[in-house]
Amino acid sequence: LLGAHLILDGNTTFPESMIEALNQHQCTSLSAVPDLFRILLERTSFRQTETPSLKYMSVAGGALEHSLSVEISHSISPARFFVMYGQTEATARLAYIPPEQLANVSAGCIGQAIPRVTLEVVDETGLPVEPETVGELRARGPNMMLGYWGDPAGTRERIRDGWLYTGDLATRNESGWMFIKGRRNALVKILGYRVHPADLEEFAMRSFPIAQAVAVPFESKNVGTRLALYIKPTVSEPELSVSELTAVCRKNLPRQMVPDHIHVVNSFPLNHAMKVDRQRLSQLVKEDALNQSLLKY
Repeated sequence: LLGAHLILDGNTTFPESMIEALNQHQCTSLSAVPDLFRILLERTSFRQTETPSLKYMSVAGGALEHSLSVEISHSISPARFFVMYGQTEATARLAYIPPEQLANVSAGCIGQAIPRVTLEVVDETGLPVEPETVGELRARGPNMMLGYWGDPAGTRERIRDGWLYTGDLATRNESGWMFIKGRRNALVKILGYRVHPADLEEFAMRSFPIAQAVAVPFESKNVGTRLALYIKPTVSEPELSVSELTAVCRKNLPRQMVPDHIHVVNSFPLNHAMKVDRQRLSQLVKEDALNQSLLKY
């Protein structure tokens, strides 16, 4: 027989207590969403605290910056850190990055399929695309849902010919590893072009010394859909000039990707799932009524 204790700790108001709970209960694993790991790194003694009982940690439910993933992996060694990708409809894992390969991957990588799961990137007709070509990620395996309760239309939309269509845009490389490019339904049309906010976020993370970037679309009364960019600076680089950030964007991005607004913030509003509340950010821009307690500059 095999058994385990499951410790539920929702005390994010005092995150240091979560570190204490790891040792108090001699936990062997910790699974959390990206924003909780950011909180542990920023507000607790996570880096300095030894956790001898810990065997592994895993992150899922969103994207964690690659630099932070590598930092966590080093901090908890010899315990292992698994970056995972999945969906509730797949109960709930589809892919993972082997911990020993984590330092060698690039942003957006979700690694390879978990055992007994097949992943494909396909075009709008359901045909597999060539490597490095963007398409929709679909999955097949014994862990896929049977369907949505009481929603046959929704089930038909997501499950087709035995495949679960994830709604995520992705590419694969020659080795079969997958890279997420954003949600299919997050695409917006700006100046006649299809734009994905994740592309702006990736550019910002690559170009600026920042901890996190979130791009959201909003409707401008006179010019239609535009993008706003929220940036959270690192502790070591707290001073960021919005005018300089804007100049870099205008110089290096096509017009449709240049954000109309850039805001440097201390923190991001989170929803009940501990994920960045993008709807709230879009609404703040649309209303032109930013909460000054959120803004750093």
